Amino acid sequence: MSTIEQLMQEDLNRKNSIVVRATLVSVLLAACVDFFMKKDLALVLSILIGGGIGWGILAILHHFKKALAFIPYIASFLVSAVIFVIMENSISPSAFFLVYFILATAAIYMNGPVLWMGSALGLIVITMFIQLHHSVLPFETKNYVTIYLLHILVTILLSFQLKLAKQLTRQMYKLHSETQEMMAGNQKRQAALEENTAVISDMISSVNHTSQENYHGALEMTHSIADLSAGVQVQADSASAISHSLENTTAMGAEISRLSTELLKDAGAAQSASKRGNDLLTQLEIEITTFSFELTTISQKMFSLSIDVEEAVDFVKVIQGIAEQTNLLALNASIEAARAGESGRGFAVVAQEVRKLADLTNQTASQISTNLGKVKKETDETNSSISAAADNMKANLTLSRESKEAFLAIFEVINALKDKLTSYHQHIQLIETSSREIETAVNDFSSVVQEASASLEELAATIHSQTEQYSHLVHSLEDADTSMHKLIQLYRE
Repeated sequence: MSTIEQLMQEDLNRKNSIVVRATLVSVLLAACVDFFMKKDLALVLSILIGGGIGWGILAILHHFKKALAFIPYIASFLVSAVIFVIMENSISPSAFFLVYFILATAAIYMNGPVLWMGSALGLIVITMFIQLHHSVLPFETKNYVTIYLLHILVTILLSFQLKLAKQLTRQMYKLHSETQEMMAGNQKRQAALEENTAVISDMISSVNHTSQENYHGALEMTHSIADLSAGVQVQADSASAISHSLENTTAMGAEISRLSTELLKDAGAAQSASKRGNDLLTQLEIEITTFSFELTTISQKMFSLSIDVEEAVDFVKVIQGIAEQTNLLALNASIEAARAGESGRGFAVVAQEVRKLADLTNQTASQISTNLGKVKKETDETNSSISAAADNMKANLTLSRESKEAFLAIFEVINALKDKLTSYHQHIQLIETSSREIETAVNDFSSVVQEASASLEELAATIHSQTEQYSHLVHSLEDADTSMHKLIQLYRE
């Protein structure tokens, strides 16, 4: 926006431009008048040269913006001189009207001193023209007074118009100044508003970026929790399968314990029978028939014992298979516990203990199987010996002592077998107890895993709800950011 001084300077330049053109027109008009009135060529050239020099000075000052304040006064003098020359070359009553061209030229500037100087120059031109040509002019004194009075009245009217124009100009300048102040204030407010809008836009962009990161983080968390929930569900299923397998193992352990109890009872019975056989051998000479019957009974029991031992060997093999399956399940449980991380550490410890017990059970079962093989072998041999002794006893009673010694050996073997069966029974009971404890621990772990799965599902639902809220927030912030950018662009335009 231009200042008042700049506007005044531009107005002065425009007025000077008009006056320079008017001066040129007056010079050309004077030369044309003299030319058409067939004046001397020297006079016409003098007017052109003199007027051209004066006009050239005005044009140079106006073009280079030098002494702009003096151009109105110089132009008034130059126009007055040209008008006087024209009047001198066309002496007539109408020549007095040319004086008003001087007033019109001075009135262009709407400046009091210039107007009054132009009026004074007009009076001087009128006076000089009357003094030089009053004898030629067909006027009386009252007519000259009228000419002076009319010139003064026109000057006064122009001064009144100048005063009104100045008041209007002052009001316009005042309004212009107020407008400038208002626009400056608006520019300051616009700049402040644009700056604050830019700050708010940056803040919205930052919040939008943060919200998008939170939104993507929530999505990733949702996927992670879904994967974790699936893993926990797999662990829960595995725990249920392990619990079911342990139930079967516990039932089989109880059955093995029952069979070992019966086997221990049979071993005790065999021990009693062998002692009884020893007693019968002592009375062999007296009760050969009874002893033969008892010997047959012993042979039958030994055969039953052999069958029981074979069954025990089969049971031991079953125990070995169970121990291997338990070891494999414990290994799988350790792997699943490792996948579970910190929450599966306790279960990993339990799985490790289960593996140890399974290995111990396998080793014990292998030892029992070996011992039972030996027992079966010795039992078969003893049974063969008893059968041979029974056959030979009828033929030769002299072998009774040897048979007695054989029964003593049988007693010792059965006694050792009983001790081993007792130890085997204790191990079986220990396996049964451990299986029940493992089953309880696995059930507890399964409950914990199910609770964790339910908690993860609730957490996943909560995060999904927050993700949707973040999504709505991101869209709202994007709309707000777009609106702020449009507002900033509107301010800049």
